[in-house]
Amino acid sequence: MHSNTLINKVSDNIRILSASMVESAKSGHPGGAMGGADF
Repeated sequence: MHSNTLINKVSDNIRILSASMVESAKSGHPGGAMGGADF
């Protein structure tokens, strides 16, 4: 697998998990966590 493809898939998974955690906590905004996934 090409490294950029792997990085993109990992970043997408982090975004999904971040949004899920914010939703489960019923508190906060997912924008920061989703925006920072590439760092």
